[in-house]
Order: sequence, then C-alpha cells, then structure tokens
Amino acid sequence: MTSLEVLEDDHEDEEAYQRVYEQAIRWLGQRPYGTEELTRRLENKVPDEDHVHIARVVDRCVSLGYLDDYEFALGRIRNRMISRGYGPAWVQMDLRSRGVDDTVVRSALREVLAEVNLVELASDVLKRRFSSAGSRFVLPSEREDAEKKPRMDRKEKKRRYDFLMRRGFDSDIVWTAMERSFGRDDDDVY
Repeated sequence: MTSLEVLEDDHEDEEAYQRVYEQAIRWLGQRPYGTEELTRRLENKVPDEDHVHIARVVDRCVSLGYLDDYEFALGRIRNRMISRGYGPAWVQMDLRSRGVDDTVVRSALREVLAEVNLVELASDVLKRRFSSAGSRFVLPSEREDAEKKPRMDRKEKKRRYDFLMRRGFDSDIVWTAMERSFGRDDDDVY
C-alpha cells in the first residue's frame, strides 16, 4: 500500500467518523439521550462499516458534556413523574429499558422523590383522569346531589386503583390517594 493510499484511507475513515458524530449531535440536539440509548440508536441507523466509530463518538460526547446518564435520568424522571403523572416503578422500568445503570436510576430517583409528594401526585393524577365533570359517581364533595348519582362501587374503585398501579405507584400510595381524592366509605378495606 502506498503512502497516498494510506492517506486516502485515513481521510475516508475521518469522514466516516465525522458523519457518525454529526448524526449523534443532531439527535442530541432534538432531545436528551442516555449513553446506552444513543449507542443503540447509532448502531441501528449508521451503516455497518461505520460502527467502528460509535464508541469513539459516544466517548467524545461524554467528554464534551453532551451525554450524562445522571442528568438524563433526572430530566426523564422529572418529566415523567411531575409532568405526566407516572410513579417511581414505571419510571425505573422506563430508564432500565433505555440502558441507564440501576445505581444511576436509584440516585436520580432519590433526588426527585425528595422534591415530590407522591400522595399528592397520585391524587392529582386521579383527579385529572377521573374528574367529576361527566362522572356518574358521587364524590365526597358532591354528597348533596347523592340522589342523582350512585355511590362509587367496588368495581369502579378497583378500576381507579388498577389505573394508578399501572402508572407505577405502590399500593400504599394508591390507597392513600384514593382516600384523599374520593373519601372513605364504611365498607372500604384499605
């Protein structure tokens, strides 16, 4: 191989690296990514011959501060819990599926949970999902109109309980939120 051919190969190799880097930067400009998630996306989207550059690109993004798993986890947890009403279990599962390390997830979750009252969050989620507007069941604040609407039965309570459980709240939080939001009947077993 001549020195000219070596220079051409180096130039082509550097161009391929630059393409992978630019693609990573484009994606990072659209939304935050975790290290593993960006790596997987690059592996799926860039040509096979460019895969040799992925680790170097990811390392460069980390060293420049464009990728930080802890900051990614914090932002994702805040967004999913506070803005979208998901509980801790759902958020943990989501971040694990994105390849974020469990210790990073637990640390970020601990920080966010120090800022959030889970019972209030779950109560707000219930109120948004099952608002009294259009509801066919009596809420404690509407007891005067009790003749017009039936009381909430066990099936409806279970529906609301299951909804919060699927959102990632634990059962103690769910029961407390339901009691706070809808009151407690004499036949309730919490």
